[in-house]
Amino acid sequence: MTRGNQGKEYVFICGMNRTGTHLLFSLLSGHEKLFVTGIEDAIISAIARGGPVFEKAIANKSLGKLYRVLIAYSDFLDLKFMARQGGRDYSKAPMSYEATISLEMDYPAFEEDFFSRITDDDGVVLDADTPGDILVSFYQALARAFNEEDKKIIVAKPAVGIRQFLEAEPYLGNMKPKIIFTTRDPRAIAASMTRGKGSVRAAVQEFRTEYESFEALQDKYPVYTCRYEDICTETENTMRQIAEFIGIEYDDLFLVPQLQGQPFMGNSSFEEIGNTVSTASLERWKTVLSKKQVQEAELIAGPYIKKAGYEYDWGASGLNYMIITILEWRRRLRLAFRNDKSAPNTEIVL
Repeated sequence: MTRGNQGKEYVFICGMNRTGTHLLFSLLSGHEKLFVTGIEDAIISAIARGGPVFEKAIANKSLGKLYRVLIAYSDFLDLKFMARQGGRDYSKAPMSYEATISLEMDYPAFEEDFFSRITDDDGVVLDADTPGDILVSFYQALARAFNEEDKKIIVAKPAVGIRQFLEAEPYLGNMKPKIIFTTRDPRAIAASMTRGKGSVRAAVQEFRTEYESFEALQDKYPVYTCRYEDICTETENTMRQIAEFIGIEYDDLFLVPQLQGQPFMGNSSFEEIGNTVSTASLERWKTVLSKKQVQEAELIAGPYIKKAGYEYDWGASGLNYMIITILEWRRRLRLAFRNDKSAPNTEIVL
């Protein structure tokens, strides 16, 4: 068994869809001290959703049960299919452009190495203390599979946002990663996810839930907040701050998107971005969303628009301000009574 951090440090890029997680992932790729996995994985979300089942497999020392848990809760087999296909297609609008990254990986060797790290010397009995050991072993085996095991820092991008990282936290043992939380104007997120068609409720509610999870996670791990707009408009300054947070020297490589040493063409919902950082999408929500959709987004996001550093699109009146304030008061009071507690601090941050 080869387990433990082995001097490795871990950085996770967490954020909901359409907040620049792939862009940031690609900008960090290529640095001499970073192993940027280059793929999304659902191991974190698997632990979040199936933590007790992971713990049961570990308690029973059953490799077979663990394997079934990985198949049931994660995209473990997707990695096998990607390796077999030789790459991954990141195109969100395949009729408009193609963004495929080649993936050269010996999957059988990876799987054998991964399981050797979490089993006894005979490779039969599961030998791990926490689901966090499974997670660490997965990333270290992945680093070796890509011939990057000499890199001290592993940068990964879970397939889900920060909420499931918060849910997985109780099962991660002594693992103490750094978190980069990406966020974006919720109206822009809604425009990208819906393309202006239908309700924006689900997209904006997810933004709000993500931000609430981010606030809770700050007490548990070092967290750096990164706005998509800042990456696009102040790329060098933002990447210098991120480099300092990670603990590495800034490199001009951070200005050019790439994955696995290949140009990354982006994964826009609208058009090909090209191998560059683009500002084309920053104000698009103002033309994609209707006035009604913008109002719906602001009402649902509530005070989190301001918390995330954005402004309301009032028009000439303060009516939205009054509505949002009233709704936020009502929401907090209902939560207080539901939990049978005294009313919490009802100061509204707008």
